[in-house]
Amino acid sequence: MDCDALLCKCRAACCGPVPMPANFYRAHRAKAVREPIFELSDGQGNVYAAAEGGSCIFLGEDCRCVIYATRPPICRRYGDESHLFLTCPYQDKDGRVRFRAERKRIWRKQRPAVEKTLRELGDAARKHHTASQTGE
Repeated sequence: MDCDALLCKCRAACCGPVPMPANFYRAHRAKAVREPIFELSDGQGNVYAAAEGGSCIFLGEDCRCVIYATRPPICRRYGDESHLFLTCPYQDKDGRVRFRAERKRIWRKQRPAVEKTLRELGDAARKHHTASQTGE
């Protein structure tokens, strides 16, 4: 995949809250260029963190990853098409640019799943915030 060639179109739409190993997150947290609106542990050794609008906290204003050379494993796999969430709407795993109809088909599948995941993460973040405020 050649993300640089399509960055002006996709605007790093793939860069959102992803499961990062907790030790990786702790080691890289200081490099974040966006303030997280939530940081959640999934109880399986991963942390999810997102900035305002659901973007990754490591995503620079130029839509480039500030930790690209050491990015998390899930980000390295993006585009391999092994899962709906790892499928780029803009190009296939071989770098072929997708036609508009293909992009729309992928978006129609991805959008409900992504929105559901973001809702669940948001609900968990609110619950965590409420519990920490009340001392529970």
